[in-house]
Order: sequence, then C-alpha cells, then structure tokens
Amino acid sequence: MLVGLLCLNVILTGVVLAVAIKSLKLKQSRFGDLAREQQSLLAQVLATQGNMEMRSQQLLGLHQKTDAQLDPQASHWVLAKGEVTKYFEPGKITRVTNEGENSETEYKYSETGEVECVTRVEGTLRSSIVFSPYGAPLRGTVYAEDGTPGEEFTYDRLGQVEPKQES
Repeated sequence: MLVGLLCLNVILTGVVLAVAIKSLKLKQSRFGDLAREQQSLLAQVLATQGNMEMRSQQLLGLHQKTDAQLDPQASHWVLAKGEVTKYFEPGKITRVTNEGENSETEYKYSETGEVECVTRVEGTLRSSIVFSPYGAPLRGTVYAEDGTPGEEFTYDRLGQVEPKQES
C-alpha cells in the first residue's frame, strides 16, 4: 500500500508540475504577445510624434512667413499669390491687382461706412459699385470700353438689381 501511495504521490506531483509548466508557458506566450504589442504601440507613438514634430516645424515656418508680411505695427500689408496682389491697411482692403487680366480694383471708404469698389482694366474705368457699411450692394455703373459712363443700376434690399423706371 505504501508503494501505491508513493506512486500516486509521484503521479500527482507530475500532473501538478505538468500543469504548472503549461501555465508558465502560456503566461510566457501571453507576455511575449504583450511585449510585441507594446513594441508596436511604441513604434506608432514614435511615428506619430515624428509626424507631429514635422507638422509643428511646417506651421512654425508658415507663421514666420505670415508674421513677416502681416506686421501689426505696419501701416499697410501686401499679399501676393500668382498674378493677384492684395493691398491692405489696418481693418480694410484698399486695392487688388491682377497682372494676368491687367486689371486693378480700388476700394474707397466713406465716412458713413459705404465702400466704393472701382475697377479698371488696362487703365480704363470699367465698373463702379457702392456697398453699404454691411456689405450689401446699393448702386453701380458699368462703363463703356472707352471709359464713358454706360448703364447705371440700383439694388433692392435683397441685393437684386432693381428694374429700370421708364420715363
């Protein structure tokens, strides 16, 4: 009987060891999976951080360019893109030129807040529109090719051209 108990003890110890070894291998496998996942996440974080640093440098460069053009202490600013150049004074646009169309549009501001927008093509007056202080069109004139006044028109409250009154 002692031999039988001894054999049973050895068998049970073997089973417990086998279960413990299998559990340990399973834990090592899970630990390896977790370690690989952690490395993958770390690589993603580093890649994202690199992209963010690159974007920050791009934004900083853009900010420095813009700051050089839009100095708040300056009395005027000039922004050019392609053939179009825009001229500004604090709080308002003053002129837009388009070299491709050989045109220039001036913006004149009245004391009442109205804005007159005058466009010249190749130096000849072509149109004039007056806007309210709120940006709604009020009245305008289209000029002939020689610069003489042509058709005059007015706008209603909805910004639509009003019909001409027959005399």
